[in-house]
Amino acid sequence: MRSGNSQNAQASTHAGVPFTLATGSKAPDFELPGSDGKQHSFRGKTSIQGKVGTLIFFTCNHCPYVQAIAERLARDTGALRDMGIGVAAIMSNDVAAYPEDSFDNMKVFAAAHGFA
Repeated sequence: MRSGNSQNAQASTHAGVPFTLATGSKAPDFELPGSDGKQHSFRGKTSIQGKVGTLIFFTCNHCPYVQAIAERLARDTGALRDMGIGVAAIMSNDVAAYPEDSFDNMKVFAAAHGFA
């Protein structure tokens, strides 16, 4: 992940978190590959931002809670997009520890549950 404006970032070692933002800070830019085969960024040509707002949530394939609500999550995030809210799901797990969360498995999970 690329960090955006470093003036907005506060270094932190709380709970092993290497980087946190102060409340009210602008989100840093990032560019990540998507399960749709495209590169996505927070700003720029491939921005995930919506006209009304943006929702970024952190998820993983192996979580039983995520598995239980996957279809509803796909439906609801589709509805949010229809309202002008950009949506992105980011899987931040260690794939060595959780191989079921690999990028290839993310593509399969996204396709199986109708994530756009």
